[in-house]
Amino acid sequence: MVYVQNVTDVDDPLLERAVATGQDWTALAERETALFREDMTALRMLAPAHYIGAVEAIPAIVPLVKDLLAQGAAYELDGDIYFSVGSDPHFGEVSRYTPEQMLRFFGERGGDPDRPGKKHRLDPLLWLAARPGEPAWETELGHGRPGWHIECVAIALGHLGMGFDIQGGGSDLVFPHHEMGASHAQVATGSHPFARAYVHAGMVAWTARRCPSRAATWCSSPSSGRRASNRPPSGWPCSATTTAATGSGPAPTCSAPRTGWPAGARRLPAGRPGRGRGARQGPGGAVRRPGRAPRPGRGGRLGGPAGNEAAPTAAPRRDLPYRGRPARRGALTR
Repeated sequence: MVYVQNVTDVDDPLLERAVATGQDWTALAERETALFREDMTALRMLAPAHYIGAVEAIPAIVPLVKDLLAQGAAYELDGDIYFSVGSDPHFGEVSRYTPEQMLRFFGERGGDPDRPGKKHRLDPLLWLAARPGEPAWETELGHGRPGWHIECVAIALGHLGMGFDIQGGGSDLVFPHHEMGASHAQVATGSHPFARAYVHAGMVAWTARRCPSRAATWCSSPSSGRRASNRPPSGWPCSATTTAATGSGPAPTCSAPRTGWPAGARRLPAGRPGRGRGARQGPGGAVRRPGRAPRPGRGGRLGGPAGNEAAPTAAPRRDLPYRGRPARRGALTR
């Protein structure tokens, strides 16, 4: 089996942070990728066989969007291209959310439900026309950059094909990201389902601030702009991190310890990745199958979003597995 992980190396949050901190967006993406890989190595996570960035996937994204346009499942709006959620009869099976929940999460997680001219408030962007001061690529779709969901679809279809085993990520990705991605793929290919099961881990909070889609207990400090690390004390196994994060049992969210580490974490054997409870199940982790009720307690090893070093003029990236961790099993993609 093949384990694939994607890196959203160009999107609005990254660009907004680059502007706010006065950094070059490519340098910021490269640094965040390096930090993420260090975290995953320290936590002894299985390395992906393929580690692909959104920029690298643009050549595969463009024909996918063109196909959706040709089918009438996508439309243009002031130079941007949107996907029509009404074109997928299976839309809603991944999250099983109500329309009210979908609208709330869509607005909170990068969507634009109130943009005039859209056919449906939940329609997501497939291609964003170039904006002043933002990176863009010249393609058959025009000068612009890909939307968030379509990049994952292009990467998954290219490396796994339709009907792969598991799609995984943080619980904040259930909707709109995984829901929209499944619809993109199902309409584009005419097949169903996109993924046979979904694994979503609960959130980890750091000083009352959530660290979305992360398996680690590290996140960026909003005040300093630097990495805030809560690594185990010297001599403790790295698996103490995941055990501490899940020590209170399955829950929608949990808090990383601010003072001290639970005694039970120290009993974990060092050098044996995948043996600790935290390495097997994220807080609130569950396997979801489209159209079926969730099955609690069946978590998996998960990575999370980060940037990468790809720039508009950069050559295609090569596979970059976590240092010293060969891929062995699984079929997950964020």
